[in-house]
Amino acid sequence: MNIINLSSCKSLRPQPPKDLCRIGGSNDGGYVISKSSVLASRHILSFGISYDINFESKFVNFDSKLRIAHMYDASTKPYSLEKIFSVMLNCLRYVSYRPVLDYLSFLRKWKSLLRQASSFFGTNVSDSNKNSCITLTQALLAISKKSERDIFLKIDVEGDEILILPEIVDNIVFFSGIVLEFHRASAIWNLIITFVKSLKEGGLFLDHIHINNYGNVSPNLLPNVIELSFSRATPRENSLSRLPLKSLDDPNSPLRPDYEVVF
Repeated sequence: MNIINLSSCKSLRPQPPKDLCRIGGSNDGGYVISKSSVLASRHILSFGISYDINFESKFVNFDSKLRIAHMYDASTKPYSLEKIFSVMLNCLRYVSYRPVLDYLSFLRKWKSLLRQASSFFGTNVSDSNKNSCITLTQALLAISKKSERDIFLKIDVEGDEILILPEIVDNIVFFSGIVLEFHRASAIWNLIITFVKSLKEGGLFLDHIHINNYGNVSPNLLPNVIELSFSRATPRENSLSRLPLKSLDDPNSPLRPDYEVVF
């Protein structure tokens, strides 16, 4: 297991609540978040889903409470010939039926979410309306029945997350919790620290950090891809001194060792 030392980054040392749980798949696409942030939510606003909606499906169906997913991704085209052709090529490439089974599982969950009043928008979210994108503020306005602190925000947009950080802070009153994946994290490390501090000032505390092992470590020994989760949950336990959490964390790629973080 590779070790990343973040002892000099005190603001990135999580103080987790006692109700952490894992939502989503066992490996990539699953996140460790606060249970109370799920229970407080009526909506999940999800930017970047590709063809993995395990997180959204399990979030919506966490208990008997009605929750609605609002999903955005211009790259997701469930019934396109391009996608079907890609699935068949992967079957041949890996000599396995697994790509077909994963695709059928996605379609089943997709249909189920849409039947439960969830919605999908084939567009991306950015900081402007250029290239057929919409902004976070516009996505929030599209949720007609919302209240403060009843929207959970999930972001995995392959690097474009940096463009919408200011809007997240500006609209912080709406969010019960956030899970956000930073790409090229080592290059924007100070920006990430400032963002975490801004969320804390708005009442959203850092619950958990996980290093995505699909990403490498930069020459300055910082991770290139990290997953951060936040919530308003209280009370909080003592700060963590070491990650991952064996009972909750899984490596994004099961073929590679997970990164160990020490504070």
